[in-house]
Amino acid sequence: MLEIERKFLILRPSDDFLARFEHSTITQTYLLPNGRVRARNYGDKTVYTHTVKTAVTEVTRIEEERKVTESEYLSLLTKADPARRPIKKIRYLIPFNGFVFELDDFSRKYTHALLEIELESEDTPFTVPDYITVIKEVTNDKRYRNSSIAKDGFLDK
Repeated sequence: MLEIERKFLILRPSDDFLARFEHSTITQTYLLPNGRVRARNYGDKTVYTHTVKTAVTEVTRIEEERKVTESEYLSLLTKADPARRPIKKIRYLIPFNGFVFELDDFSRKYTHALLEIELESEDTPFTVPDYITVIKEVTNDKRYRNSSIAKDGFLDK
């Protein structure tokens, strides 16, 4: 499956604003030699996935994702990349103009967050909601990829 995604560094909205949107908590761990596992909590339900991505362009990747059992997830964790720490974040789903933007909040201590949108094609037109303050687009900036954040920490710049 192709994943075509654009990403933006934004000012972190207030807790009151974010509380209006559906959300889940995510713990994401990178594996050796590649790929990641994710535990995603929706209230009292947890979904486990294993994902491998291959870059096609800066915006497009081939994404192979499958659900796994909790036992398989725990087994895959034994292959965790020691150079990368697990990422913990809250993902908010923000519907706007026929799209669903995903806002990743890494911690309340940060003044910034990341906003992503998945598109049908690299040239699909869209508008970021005007109530979100975009600092800059970071789609092509590898420092803002989750795999880099797992290694270097979140960049609050």
